[in-house]
Amino acid sequence: MAKLLDWGIIGLRPYVIIIAIILGLSLPPALNMQPLDRDEARFMQATTQMFESGDFVRISFQDEARNKKPIGIHWLQAVAASGDPLSRNPFPFRLVSIFGACLCAVSTFLIGAKLFDRKIGLLAGAALASSLLLSTEAHIAKTDATMAGFIALAFYALVKLRTGTPRLSDAVLFWAAFGVAVLIKGPVPIMVIGLALVLLAIWEKQAQWLKLLLDWRGLLVFAIIVLPWAIAIGVVTKGQFYFDAIGQDLGQKITGQHENKSIPPGLHTLISPIILWPAAALIPAAIWAGIKLRIKPEIKFLVAWIIPTWLVFELSPAKLAHYTLPAHAALVLLGTYGIFEGAWKSIWVKWCGIGIATLGSIIITALPIAIVYKDAPDLLHRAVLIAAVIGGLALLGLALLVKNSQFSVAPLLASAFGFSFLVMAGLIPATPALDVSRNVSNALAAQNLHPRLSQHGQLPPLIGAGYQEPSLIFLTRSDSHLASVQDAVSHAQLGSPFAVEERQFADFAKAVNAAGFKATLRGTPVEGMNYSKGKRVKIHIGVLTAK
Repeated sequence: MAKLLDWGIIGLRPYVIIIAIILGLSLPPALNMQPLDRDEARFMQATTQMFESGDFVRISFQDEARNKKPIGIHWLQAVAASGDPLSRNPFPFRLVSIFGACLCAVSTFLIGAKLFDRKIGLLAGAALASSLLLSTEAHIAKTDATMAGFIALAFYALVKLRTGTPRLSDAVLFWAAFGVAVLIKGPVPIMVIGLALVLLAIWEKQAQWLKLLLDWRGLLVFAIIVLPWAIAIGVVTKGQFYFDAIGQDLGQKITGQHENKSIPPGLHTLISPIILWPAAALIPAAIWAGIKLRIKPEIKFLVAWIIPTWLVFELSPAKLAHYTLPAHAALVLLGTYGIFEGAWKSIWVKWCGIGIATLGSIIITALPIAIVYKDAPDLLHRAVLIAAVIGGLALLGLALLVKNSQFSVAPLLASAFGFSFLVMAGLIPATPALDVSRNVSNALAAQNLHPRLSQHGQLPPLIGAGYQEPSLIFLTRSDSHLASVQDAVSHAQLGSPFAVEERQFADFAKAVNAAGFKATLRGTPVEGMNYSKGKRVKIHIGVLTAK
């Protein structure tokens, strides 16, 4: 293993290895998985509407202004999807997240190589690349993987300013990466990087190494990236964007009034064994290194990166699993360095690491069975076989970990690849109950009722009620009306295709009849699980005909 590691750190090989891991874990799901509700479909739909309207300043989801996140991710998605922007294929939009995940893992290697050596950098970069959260965010077309990538690149620029002779190019790199990160997710990179620098300055009682960041040329780069759109969106929305984004979206998350339920502190720590799996074994070593080696400047830098970000998200009432992703690069770097410095010789570090990795492995192994148990029992045998493969590889890796074998990395990494290929790219797309929107879209196309793909030419907009997930709007047409029975009937036309959930169908049929139409059913209903709401649905497909 040592010889293999020596071979892997030569020249461009670390970059190739890390990028190959990200691509291997993210490309198959990115190609196969259906548009995901709700955030991914909203982002892709908003970007698609920019092409339809020609307006690349405002962000809208159908007729509603989406004043939540800045424009950055949409511009990047627009570039990625520019070859065929209106095909409604999720894959081009997902390429941006794949790029962001590669940037995050490669920047982790660069930081590790600069702070420590190339071996630590390569192992940390590979560990982050294989972690469940980053490899999953890599194939979802939203902001998080890309933001984490540019935040990590900004921290790499800061490391370069701290070590060796500071150069203006390092300051410019920081402001460029920071500017793109801000244009992607506004206050989050400001909080992550800003708090890290404040804590570091207080801890070290000096910040002279940051002086070059005040050079006007770096600040100009940041201004060129951020200000044009920031000014334009304020003008075209008359300030409404900032009122909504700061006063409502961000404000509600901070106060716990967001659509996500308020959760007490501790969730992010509790789910770390899962979201960092299989690299979660490094968590105790990271804690050990942060305590035992805290006087070292390199350790101070990583600890200052992790702690404020983690605390802010733990204390925030709104919590989602991906929130702590910007701190994961520092965490795996700290854990990897801890292993090299002898953390594993400590009994509590070793067995806590093995225990955390075991917990994560058990949950990951059980997931295939949990996915199909209720909604696709005919796939249960396949799920059990997949679980056996993933669990078997994880068990082998854990057994080698107990023996302190360096070869434990191989089966754990293989287990991660097994989960990506067999579950994310195989089992989930093959579970019809979880693919309601695509099944509805296909059913409409089979009946020549698809508002975008019908062979009968331009059809009226799709109307419906009871099922209004963004993925169905993305797969059909931007002018679909699925909000309610009342909204559907107000847009009813002769020949309008419809998709109505069974519990709403009687009211819908009665209302369209009163409006002078007949709800004529076509084909068989689409049944499945609306996983966004945790409810089973049965959707009737049809067309409005004359009475």
